[in-house]
Amino acid sequence: MVKGVKIVIEILQPGYIFGEMAFLSRIPRTATAQAVRETSVGIIDRALLDQEYQNLSEHFQTIIEHLFCGFKRPPISCELQN
Repeated sequence: MVKGVKIVIEILQPGYIFGEMAFLSRIPRTATAQAVRETSVGIIDRALLDQEYQNLSEHFQTIIEHLFCGFKRPPISCELQN
């Protein structure tokens, strides 16, 4: 809500993901998701994602960081924290 008014930012289609910016950058999330019909949700464990990320080469980690920074929405800082 913004000043007491509910604002719909986006309606996601099947297969879409959300929460990745807060998850990857370790910043507080800036929105709340609410299902409008029956929904199945998958949860990715941070420890598992961190482990998989650390298994990537340094070069590939850099590519992912740059891709993530390209998709960020201002004013989120693009400094990823490990």
